[in-house]
Amino acid sequence: MKPRARALSIAVGLLAAACGKPSPVAQLEVRPQSLTLGYPETQELHLAWQPAAGLDRDAGQPVVFVHLRDGKGAIVRTYDHPFPQGWQEGTPVTDVVRVFQSALAAPLPPGRYQISLGLYGNKSGKRWPLEVAASDLGRNEYRVAEVEVPPPGAGPRLSFTGSWLPSEPGGSRQIVTLRW
Repeated sequence: MKPRARALSIAVGLLAAACGKPSPVAQLEVRPQSLTLGYPETQELHLAWQPAAGLDRDAGQPVVFVHLRDGKGAIVRTYDHPFPQGWQEGTPVTDVVRVFQSALAAPLPPGRYQISLGLYGNKSGKRWPLEVAASDLGRNEYRVAEVEVPPPGAGPRLSFTGSWLPSEPGGSRQIVTLRW
C-alpha cells in the first residue's frame, strides 16, 4: 500500500472508531462504474481489494455478494462468489465478476439498474464494512456501478421447453427450445 493511501486508511479507521462505527476491513476499487448489458451479453466488473484488517474467523469464509438491482431497489440477479483467495491483511487481491443475463431466465426489461456489493462470512452472515468510493445502501452494501439494459436486438430469442424426448444414440444431441 502506498504511504499516502495507508495514512488515509489509518485516518478513516480512527475517525470511524471515534464515531463508534467499526473500521473498514478492506479498501475496494471497482471498475468500470458504468456498463451496458444487452441480452445475452457478458460484461466484466473488475474488483481491486486491499485487505486492511483481519476477519472474524467464527463468521466463516468471506463471500463477495454482488446484486443487480432494478430502479425500485429490488434484487433481480445475484453474482455471489467466495473471496478469490485467502484473506491476508495487506495483500492486494484482484477479482473479476462476470455480469450477464442468464439464458435460463427471461431477459431484463430495458432500463437503468445498479450493482451493489459487499462482503460477508458464510457461517454467520455477518457483513463487514468496506472503504469504497460509493454510496452505502445500509447493512454494509455499497452501490458501485450503474447498468444500462438496452432494448432487445433483432434475431431469435429462445427459452428451454419443459420436457423433451430421451437422448438419441449417436454423436448428435437434442437441444429443445421455444422461440419467444
